[in-house]
Amino acid sequence: MFNDSTDIPPIPIEPDLDASQQDDDSVNGEENENLEALEETSSTSAEPTKRPRKRKADGYKKRRQNKKPKASNDPNAPIDQKEVHKRSTRWYAIGCLGSAYVDMQTKGTLPDGPGMDALTSLIAENKEKDCHAFEIPPNFEFADEGNYRGILNTLIHDAVMTRVNEPPQKAKIEKPSEMTPPELCFASKFYMSHEATAKEVIERVKQFEGCEENGVYEEAKEHALFDESDALAKREKELIAKLENREEIESMHENRAVVIEIDARSCSVKELEEQARKTGICNITGFQEKYQIDGKIFDAEELAKCDPDQNLKVRRQLPQSTATNYYMWNHNGIKDHADQLKVYDYEQFVTLKKFADNLEKIKEASEKACQKIIENPDNVEDILEELKAGLRTLMMPLDASKNEHANAKATILMFGTNIDLMDGTKFSNQNEEIKKFPTFLRPNGDGTLLNYSREVIGGLNKPQCYAKPPGARTSPHTENNSLSSVNLNLGPGNCEWLAVPPEQSGKFQNEVAKELKNKTRKPKKRISSEPNEEKITNLEIKEMYNAGYWPNEQKLLAAGIQLQKFIQKPGDLAYVGPLTYHWVQSNGYCTNVSWNIGQPDFCQLAMSGITHDHNIGVEYASVMPIEPIIWRMAEQKAQVDQKLFALIKVFLLRSVAHAQRELEYIEAKGYKFTNNAELGAVMRCTTPRCEKVLFNHVAFNKNLKPLCFKCCNKLTQTEKKEISVVQYKEMDELADICDGYVLTGTN
Repeated sequence: MFNDSTDIPPIPIEPDLDASQQDDDSVNGEENENLEALEETSSTSAEPTKRPRKRKADGYKKRRQNKKPKASNDPNAPIDQKEVHKRSTRWYAIGCLGSAYVDMQTKGTLPDGPGMDALTSLIAENKEKDCHAFEIPPNFEFADEGNYRGILNTLIHDAVMTRVNEPPQKAKIEKPSEMTPPELCFASKFYMSHEATAKEVIERVKQFEGCEENGVYEEAKEHALFDESDALAKREKELIAKLENREEIESMHENRAVVIEIDARSCSVKELEEQARKTGICNITGFQEKYQIDGKIFDAEELAKCDPDQNLKVRRQLPQSTATNYYMWNHNGIKDHADQLKVYDYEQFVTLKKFADNLEKIKEASEKACQKIIENPDNVEDILEELKAGLRTLMMPLDASKNEHANAKATILMFGTNIDLMDGTKFSNQNEEIKKFPTFLRPNGDGTLLNYSREVIGGLNKPQCYAKPPGARTSPHTENNSLSSVNLNLGPGNCEWLAVPPEQSGKFQNEVAKELKNKTRKPKKRISSEPNEEKITNLEIKEMYNAGYWPNEQKLLAAGIQLQKFIQKPGDLAYVGPLTYHWVQSNGYCTNVSWNIGQPDFCQLAMSGITHDHNIGVEYASVMPIEPIIWRMAEQKAQVDQKLFALIKVFLLRSVAHAQRELEYIEAKGYKFTNNAELGAVMRCTTPRCEKVLFNHVAFNKNLKPLCFKCCNKLTQTEKKEISVVQYKEMDELADICDGYVLTGTN
């Protein structure tokens, strides 16, 4: 057992409240039914009053009967913490056995014995239901061919390319120096021609100097995500049914959507790219085999040899089926519901070596249990109990100093998140292995949008590993600025993925935000019997970005949300397209390697711009540096297709207008320009929880820390006097770069 008490205090053991309360109905506020006690009268009373006895219709006195509550068939019926942890530890132990079985089978070390059937039968207990993925042929024609998820040519295009002929009215501001320039918007009304020059844009902004609007584009626009119908998902079902899948399609819930599977072994790189980029999410099977990726060098044990002292962030979670969301500790002894929404887990930091050593001990214990079951099939349950106790012993302690608690019976897993592989020297073998990926799937691949950022961000354009025991969860999310992403499962266990198609991302947000909102306040009394659609604001959606949550599948289906679910087996690569909400759980211990991709096309850049504006409304920092990317593309005269080029030009014109607006503000505030601070490839505001990307005008405080102008406004008057500004380019120079960007080929 690993228990370095000098580093981490022992796990806090909470009293087992369930044992003392399981026969005491009074803890739940129920009425005391002891009628005999109520009938007793005081012997000291002068005129004792007898309470009439309750009688049944046949005249016999009702007697108290201590009946046990009937077992409920409802999978979401509340259960006490004792039962929660009984189920959790069993699920976790079986998950470990399943991974050990596959791992030993792969390595050729799985013994033969009379208990093989008993072992496989036990492992089957954890099998997930309602996973529907279908392999498509190379010539498959998608239902939304050429129109990503049925929204590219309409909603996405209109959001970023709509032009309004008439500019807004000039509404003057009394004190222009007190109005901080709003954040740059990419998906709001555009008041000029798309063929306008940057110099014309600058002149228009000057005409609106001192006004609420800049005259070029609508400012402070908060963009909602999409809330479309299920029509496309239903058409996809029909197309898949025609591929000899009619029986399975007809057995699916009406709101369960299909997942596309592409066999990497049966198609060329070009075919793979064309098919994958048409999907909101797909599972590419046989990827590791096709491209000969050595998975062993990504094991936690091997990574720890490369960088043993890396400070690793781990999540402490309660292992359980994807169908439930129980809490690891309940201090009130209140019964738990399986369909709770919020997730309460803990965050710790350990060295990569300590984490890897602990995971290796869990694997060893699981393999020994596998061998015992194969040799002794009559003792399956005893061996399982022994493994459960062993896993509990191997559990690394929680940090009591940070008020981290767990029920005394809980087994808490440790999920190793975001193992950075950015150090090319320490992780040279791993980075070389990643070069085997096709170009369109590589981090910072040639010509991809992120390649122009010149900024290295782990997980964004540099790979990260995730080392998972059974039950490790990643809550629902879209990728940063709705970028695409790749995730390769290197096994030996499976991962289960759930997703919502991009066209229903807004509907998904509304349903989750509504439930989060209703959990935090008392329900209001309904005045009218008429149905009333509850309005959800951006600030209520903001809670989704701050709280971990795990949606209940049945609730999503009942709300009419199309839900996708599939198993990612070892060697499979999950490709996630722009704006796809997804959440993942490991059902065995496995290692995944992942990063984001900025595909160089109109759809990706437009979606990133829309998400940027959406993030403004929910007060969430955009990680993708869109401005630096488009300006470097313009400086390098990147040759792209005509549609993407037109979008880049419109984004550049918006950026020029914003820069001119900032310049006017700087002059009104009296800030001084300086050359004493250097600008990096990407500059960000250093205020915690702001981290806004800065571009042409970067303000610095006296300590040379970059700040956005909104954060500068929060400084004291003395601190404001010490603000200095570095200008990336003079406005004329910026205009020349924009106007000089043209296509020279036949794109």
